[in-house]
Amino acid sequence: PSEWMATHNYDHLLTAAGREAKAGFDPVSHPILDCVPRGMPERMLPSSMEFVDEGKRVIMRHFWWGGDRIIHLDSDEASAGTPHSHLGYSVGYWENEDTLVVRTTHVNYPYFERNGTPQTDQVEFLERFTLSANKARLGYKLTATDPVMYAEPIVVYAEFTWVPGAVIETSNCELWNRSGD
Repeated sequence: PSEWMATHNYDHLLTAAGREAKAGFDPVSHPILDCVPRGMPERMLPSSMEFVDEGKRVIMRHFWWGGDRIIHLDSDEASAGTPHSHLGYSVGYWENEDTLVVRTTHVNYPYFERNGTPQTDQVEFLERFTLSANKARLGYKLTATDPVMYAEPIVVYAEFTWVPGAVIETSNCELWNRSGD
C-alpha cells in the first residue's frame, strides 16, 4: 500500500477543470513542504494507523502529524455550519461486526494525492474498512467523488497488515529549505 497513490494516474478520470488544475500543479508548492498537515485522503496511505472505539465515535490515530481523525457514529451527516478542515467531517456505521463504513465531507485539502490530482471542497469520500476473518488484515476501499474535478469516481483499494505490539507514534515535521542553503 505504500505506493497506492504515487504509482497511479487518475488523469483519465478528471473533468476539463480537473485536467487544467493538475496541469498547473507545482510539486514545490505542495502544502506538506510547509508543514501543513496531510489532508484527506492523502493522509490515509501510506500510514500506520490505530483505531480506538469510544462508543459514539471512532478515533483514528495516524503516523502523520496533524491530529487524530474522528469518525462520528452517532450522526448521519455534518450539521449546518460545520467548518471545512484538512480531514473533513466523517460519519460512520458498522455494517456488520467486521466492516466500518465511513462518509467524509467538508474537506478543504487541495489534493487527492501527492502528484497533484486536484479536489475541491465539494469532494466526498466513501470508505470501507473490512477486517479479515483471521483479524490479521484490514481491507480498505476508498471511493472519491467531486462534481467539479472528477468525471467519474476515483476508487482506490489497499490492504493493511496488523502488527501486534506496534505503537503509533506521531511524526514531526521539519520545514523544507527551498533555497538549498
